Amino acid sequence: MKHELFFYEFKTKYYQWRLKEAQKEYESGFERLSKMNSYFVRLTLEAIQALSPEEQSRILPILIRISEIQLLEFIGDNITDEEKAILKRFNIAKKNQDLRKKLHEQEKIFKKHPKNKLKKTIKNALNEILQPAFYSDIWFDTQINHNWKITTFVHIQDGYSYYYSHSIFLLDEQKIETRIGSFTINLPAWLGLYPTGWLFMSDEDVYQSANAIAALCKYFIEAFTEWNCIVNRSIPNV
Repeated sequence: MKHELFFYEFKTKYYQWRLKEAQKEYESGFERLSKMNSYFVRLTLEAIQALSPEEQSRILPILIRISEIQLLEFIGDNITDEEKAILKRFNIAKKNQDLRKKLHEQEKIFKKHPKNKLKKTIKNALNEILQPAFYSDIWFDTQINHNWKITTFVHIQDGYSYYYSHSIFLLDEQKIETRIGSFTINLPAWLGLYPTGWLFMSDEDVYQSANAIAALCKYFIEAFTEWNCIVNRSIPNV
């Protein structure tokens, strides 16, 4: 029971953190998401633009709330009828066949790059910003304190794209690790979307996306360190 209560304490704080990040993303004009060359992200942003200004400000929090249904039930919260109506209009906009056809046509201009080149570029960007100690290809751990660590990896898909992801681990007194929260945490998933990555139209895209991933990893790790899930309180025995 203590472990379950701790899990929901973490999930509640993490959920609140995600909502704050969604607000930041909206206020920036979806700046971070707009930098992602991804069919799914571009489709999402186009669909958001079809909504009213008020609905645009609310859609990411609604998507986050939908992704946390189990938590909402635990804390006694519910998706409202108004939120369901906004979500329905958003999903209708995403299903627009003309929009989907246009984006699929745009995808044809993305170029394939040698996998070794992509690996070298992303490693250079991560080294410049984070100086991680890599292991098993593009994987690295960041020890937050004696109780927490974040594992980060970058996966390259056949030279056409790559994506990054974090996992959060709780360490007990014997240093036994328990993953807390989602296995895949990256910018789209953080903001209520599906995990996705970057595609490339030019060499410049490769370097820009590598730097963007490195900057996002740095932001998440530093923000987690500051937030630290439980605001520097003692970790309960779980």
